[in-house]
Amino acid sequence: MVRDALGYAGTGAEITLQAVNRRGRKVEVTVTVTPLVDSERQTSGAVLVMD
Repeated sequence: MVRDALGYAGTGAEITLQAVNRRGRKVEVTVTVTPLVDSERQTSGAVLVMD
């Protein structure tokens, strides 16, 4: 997912996962990755958001 965002024609992606929080409770987490693209359309990084 992150490698895809960092590739030449990087695109964003979103996935929902089952996880466990620090208190041991089950939670559902949505992870979104978006490439950082400059004015020359070069990918210089990625932003990951976990909600």
